[in-house]
Amino acid sequence: MNPYALPSIIAFALLLLLSLAVVFQNPRDKSNRLLFALCLNLALSVGAGGLLHLSTSESEANFWNKWPYIFAIPSYILVQ
Repeated sequence: MNPYALPSIIAFALLLLLSLAVVFQNPRDKSNRLLFALCLNLALSVGAGGLLHLSTSESEANFWNKWPYIFAIPSYILVQ
């Protein structure tokens, strides 16, 4: 296991727990749903970055390199 992937894996788990805690606290509040969407997008982006560090071949690295950008663009649009 690549030690550079550990911060991404830890951040993925923490952001996923934070997003679930926010949405279960009050799922009808609009600001809670927005924070849930932002935390979930960031968690998926960080998780894809961690899987990029764990990739073993060039084709696998090229596959995982695209996903953080795909998840980051919707969260940027939501904030604007």
